[in-house]
Amino acid sequence: AIKVFYRVHNGFAKNEMSKVYPYVNSNVGLVLKKRRANLDQKGYSLDWKVVKFNTIPSARSFQSIPAKIYNSYFISIGYKFDTIQELTVKDKDGKVITKSQNRVVDNFVFLFNVETGAVVMQGKVPAFKMTEKPLTKTELGSYADPQGLFKKYADIFA
Repeated sequence: AIKVFYRVHNGFAKNEMSKVYPYVNSNVGLVLKKRRANLDQKGYSLDWKVVKFNTIPSARSFQSIPAKIYNSYFISIGYKFDTIQELTVKDKDGKVITKSQNRVVDNFVFLFNVETGAVVMQGKVPAFKMTEKPLTKTELGSYADPQGLFKKYADIFA
C-alpha cells in the first residue's frame, strides 16, 4: 500500500499518468486525468515529496470480497497515512508559484488481489478532522453499492 501511495502521488506530480493508471481503479483514474488536464492547461508543473511519515501507515479497516465469477478473493483494506508533504507548483517557465509543507492525514482504501498480489487504490475516505478516525461504515452509508461509494470518494486530492 505504501508503494502504491507513493507511485500514484509521484506519478501524478511528474505528469507520468501512464505510471499511475495501473495502480488506481477507473474512478480514481478518471478524476486524476481531469485534474492533470486542468494543470496542464494552465501550464503548471508540480514537485511533490513526502518529507516524513509521522506514524507508520496502519490498517484501519479490513473486508474480504469473494469474486466467485473469477474464483478468487480480494481484500479491501483502509490505511491511514499521517505525513508531512511538500508541494511546489511552478509555472510554464519554471518559476515557483507556491511552495508549501503541510501535515496531511489521509485514509486510503486499497484493493488487494489475493492470487496475484496486485494492489489498486480505490479512493479516499475522508475524516472530519485530522485527529479523528475515518468515518465508520454506518456514517458512510450502505456498502450495498461499493462502486457508488468509490465514485463519491474517487478524488484523492479533494
